[in-house]
Amino acid sequence: MTDARDSLERIGDRVPAPEPAFERLLRRRERNRRNERITSLVVGLLVFAIMGGAVFFGPRVGPRTVPGASVSPSAPAWPPTSQQLLSGVDRRLQPGPHWLTRGDLLISFDVPTGWRSFGDLAVYTGDGANVGFWFADRVPVDPCRWKRSWNDPGTSVDGLTAALASQPGTSASSVVTLAGYAGRSMRVRAPADDSTNVLKDCDMTHVGTSLEHVYVRWWMDDSWYGQRAGQFDRLWIMDVHGQRLVIVASWFPGTSPRARGQIDDIVASISIT
Repeated sequence: MTDARDSLERIGDRVPAPEPAFERLLRRRERNRRNERITSLVVGLLVFAIMGGAVFFGPRVGPRTVPGASVSPSAPAWPPTSQQLLSGVDRRLQPGPHWLTRGDLLISFDVPTGWRSFGDLAVYTGDGANVGFWFADRVPVDPCRWKRSWNDPGTSVDGLTAALASQPGTSASSVVTLAGYAGRSMRVRAPADDSTNVLKDCDMTHVGTSLEHVYVRWWMDDSWYGQRAGQFDRLWIMDVHGQRLVIVASWFPGTSPRARGQIDDIVASISIT
């Protein structure tokens, strides 16, 4: 065991020798002046921080709302601490909350394990499950011969519902509520794949770097929403603060029951502001 005396001696070696009284007075005066300068500087910085804080650290201002407008009470004012889906970025997603913007709308939802992003349009799995978020401004009369003629969907929920209902493979619509907003829902199915190329007579466009026959249901600016053979879709068409939003859940006959259940979980978690 180390002798306590040795420890005290080592400490004592670091203690300075006593100073004469006059030198101690000068040193104390200089120290006091230095402390006064430091105190003055600190006070000035605090005042600056407080004044600046009103500009840079004031309360966040959320999305502008119109007095009397209906807002979902459960909707968050800002995106949760999460990942944003970005245009042109396709990647495997970490499970948890994600968000994207569509027009002036902020849409948040929870993503299960094993899902990927398709830019800022949708999330999907490898076996055909898909949940996407769209606007629609052009609707072809025939989704197979989609270059030939168009229906004007207007700007209302009923206008888009009627335009889609005139296409083949669509069901009657029903009134629904999703994420606190009222709208209409319908089911849409592409021609079934009977081991032949059932879309071989459809118009073609570039898909990636190749030309393919596609079944186009609508356009959003320069992006089109298409189906593959045998694809099932459920659509929710809603007016959210004056903007018509289409939420699409897709699957195929071979999509696993697990992924089908995860589609329901994602849709149930959607919040919109």
